Amino acid sequence: MISPPLLQAGDRVALVAPAGKMEPAALQSFYDTLDAWGLQVEAGKHLFAGSSYLAAPDHQRLADLQRAFDNPDIKAVFCARGGYGSGRLLPALDYKNLLQHPKWLIGFSDITALLMALENKGLAAIHGPVGTTFGGADQEVLQALYELLFKGSTRLQTTEATAIKAGEVQAPVTGGNLALVTDSLATPAEIDTRGKILILEEVGEPLYRIDRMLQQLKRAGKLAPLAGLLIGKVTAIPTDSTFDYSLKEIIVQLTTEYDYPVVMDFPVGHVSGNYPFVTGGLYTLTARAGQVVMTGPNGA
Repeated sequence: MISPPLLQAGDRVALVAPAGKMEPAALQSFYDTLDAWGLQVEAGKHLFAGSSYLAAPDHQRLADLQRAFDNPDIKAVFCARGGYGSGRLLPALDYKNLLQHPKWLIGFSDITALLMALENKGLAAIHGPVGTTFGGADQEVLQALYELLFKGSTRLQTTEATAIKAGEVQAPVTGGNLALVTDSLATPAEIDTRGKILILEEVGEPLYRIDRMLQQLKRAGKLAPLAGLLIGKVTAIPTDSTFDYSLKEIIVQLTTEYDYPVVMDFPVGHVSGNYPFVTGGLYTLTARAGQVVMTGPNGA
C-alpha cells in the first residue's frame, strides 16, 4: 500500500462534496478545527451548487474531486458529508496524478465507495469524520484523526466493544459502511478481504436487511478469508421492524465456523465516537473479554 505523506502545519488541503448536499453552517466546526491544526482549506467550487439531494450535479462534484486529486499542492482531501452519490463518480475518476502525488482522502458513510476504490489502486486512505460531523465528534476522535494525519498512528483502547471471539492478530484493515461494501461486489472497486480485518458499520437499516447484506458478503466469499471482523455501531434501526434474530445472533450465526477474532460495538460509525482508521493500514488487534485494543497503522 502507498501511504501518503504526513501533514504539517501550513499545508493546503481541499474540502469537496462527492455525495450529499449540506448547509454552510454545518461546516463551521470543521473550519475551526482545521484552522487550529494550522491547515489552509481550499473549498471546492461547487460545494453548495445542488438544489435537491446531491451537493451538485455529477460533473461538478467530479470536477471538484478531480481537481483536488490532480493538484500537487493539495496535501489532503476532506469530504464534506456522506449521504449518497460518491459511487456515481467512480467510472469517470482518473487516479493517475493522485498515484504520482499521493494524498490522504478522509471520510466515511457514502465515502466508503471512494475509500475502497483507492484501496484497490494500492493507496491508503482514512475512514473518519466528514466535515459536517466535526461539530458533534468526540474530542478523542478529532485528536485521533490529528494523530493519524500528523504523526502516522493511533491507539484505540475501548471497554464498550464486546469480543464475541477473543484473539490477537496483525493484519491490514479494510471496510466501512456495510451497504457500500456490499454494493462494491462484482464491480472494479470490489472489496478484497483476504487476510484482512474487516470493519463494518451501518445506520437506518432494519435487521433483516442487515442480515441480507451480511449473508451476501458471506456467499460472495468475503468472510471466510478474514483475519478479524469488527462490527461497528449499527444505529437507528427502525423500531417498527421485526426479525427473528438480534444483531448479536446474526453475527454469531455468520461466524460460527471461523476462528478469527470477532468484535461487536466497535466505536466506528454514525456516532460521535467515530474513531478513524486507515484503510489498507497494518494494525494490531487484541480482543479480550472486557477490552478491545487496536493500534496502528504499524510501521507508519
